[in-house]
Amino acid sequence: MTRKEMIDYINNLNISIVLIYDMKKYTNRFFDKYFELADLYKEGSYYNSQIDDFRVCYIEFSTYLYALCRAGILHGNDFQKLEEIIWTMYVSMEDK
Repeated sequence: MTRKEMIDYINNLNISIVLIYDMKKYTNRFFDKYFELADLYKEGSYYNSQIDDFRVCYIEFSTYLYALCRAGILHGNDFQKLEEIIWTMYVSMEDK
């Protein structure tokens, strides 16, 4: 799923505008870190601190999604779909 598709998916969730804004903020930050790290991998010039930044970004986003799910704001299917997307992207960088 692309960034635009994920943003569109978030925009269609039945949650408040403030939460949609926060989720889009986390999504954009996560995708920015992902593509920044992917470019550095291609160049072969990445550092552990950059990988750690990406890991922190994933943990923050995942924790936020989990909190929304636990609060009953984000339903199981939506949580599962969004978490699966960011997990897949995270693991793809960990495998390199």
